[in-house]
Amino acid sequence: MAAKPVESDPTVLSDLAVHAQKLISEFVALPHDARRRATQLLYELEHVVAEFRRLRPPLPFKRSRLRAVGPHICSICDAKIDEGLADYIQADGATYHRRCYEAVQSA
Repeated sequence: MAAKPVESDPTVLSDLAVHAQKLISEFVALPHDARRRATQLLYELEHVVAEFRRLRPPLPFKRSRLRAVGPHICSICDAKIDEGLADYIQADGATYHRRCYEAVQSA
């Protein structure tokens, strides 16, 4: 099961993104002989990105298997999708039952 976001305050995520951008800009501006400071910046950036992912994990999409011909299969429950009904969502490379997608999002 995918992790849910633990922080609903968008300013925290925005602050993390601004801090990451500042670190990247400083890294790019460093001279080539500042290897120690560059390493410190990379470690700090790694921690900022990890914190961002902890607060806002990626969506739980999983790629569907490639099928040349045949019915669409839900990428969450692996059951056949009835294309005659409008109860499915199709994304790039994956198809989902609407109920499966909503269940994952609300979990």
